[in-house]
Amino acid sequence: MEPKSAEVHHNLGTLFQQQGKLREAVSYYQRALERLPNSAATRLQLSETLLSLGRFNEAREHADVAVRSMPESTHPQVVLARVLLVTGQLDSSLRHFSRAAQLDADAAEAWIGMANILATHPDSAKRNPQKAIEAARRAARISENKDPLVLDTLANAYASAGQIQRAVTIEERALQLTADGAAPQFVDQLRRRLAQLKRTQKKQSSTGG
Repeated sequence: MEPKSAEVHHNLGTLFQQQGKLREAVSYYQRALERLPNSAATRLQLSETLLSLGRFNEAREHADVAVRSMPESTHPQVVLARVLLVTGQLDSSLRHFSRAAQLDADAAEAWIGMANILATHPDSAKRNPQKAIEAARRAARISENKDPLVLDTLANAYASAGQIQRAVTIEERALQLTADGAAPQFVDQLRRRLAQLKRTQKKQSSTGG
């Protein structure tokens, strides 16, 4: 009876999460865990919801538990990596994204995470544009070059390597693929990045770079 009750609460949490009612979702996920503490699936969704609410320490705690209970599963590694990324723990985040990619070579989100960190790491000794390109290209192949977010990441990787023309071309493709129903913030983000790339391209051309 208890697992069934936990499932009901988990499903209600999922419903509220999908509706954007995150605090209600947290409440139901917590109730589910009270009834079934070993549910890694519930912990992962709770972690992601807490992350969206900015409750980073709690998100980290639940993601850690999920990784320990499912060490050979990809999704817990990705969720923990995302929490670590948001909290600025880039090296740890990169390790978990890398582990996720080792566990599932087709986990595009893992390759995207790796590419973003390798392209933008504030420590120049740890920044690696070439590896960032390789990771982003892997994600692009997985998504058949049809995912705007992946292409945006690939463009960023090429830009970090100074290959601005290629970055512009890919960013333009990402913008073209944006569906009519895409979030306006994401579309604006792509447009701003494309504009910045074109400014950089123009500056390079004027200086002969």
